[in-house]
Amino acid sequence: MAKTDDLGFNPLEELDRSEARIVVRLEFRRFKKPVTMIQGIPKARLVEVARELKRRFGAGGSTKGEELLLQGDHRSHVKDELVKQGFAADHVDVI
Repeated sequence: MAKTDDLGFNPLEELDRSEARIVVRLEFRRFKKPVTMIQGIPKARLVEVARELKRRFGAGGSTKGEELLLQGDHRSHVKDELVKQGFAADHVDVI
């Protein structure tokens, strides 16, 4: 049986991406500041995805539990970036 290093990708990681149901929504926090909340990203990829989205949007943010918080309203662009990172477009819901 081949190791995951020999394949060039990790099949379990690919399965996580294809099965993930991601919800993107907007909330207003203190002083009516908008925060984009992303839920449903697999725990193993959460920090990596957070780092990339913060870099791409030039925004601050953090991970809290299994949620990703981005400062500002980025709903219109998050879906495109998640699809570029390998998540299925029909599994990303923007509310």
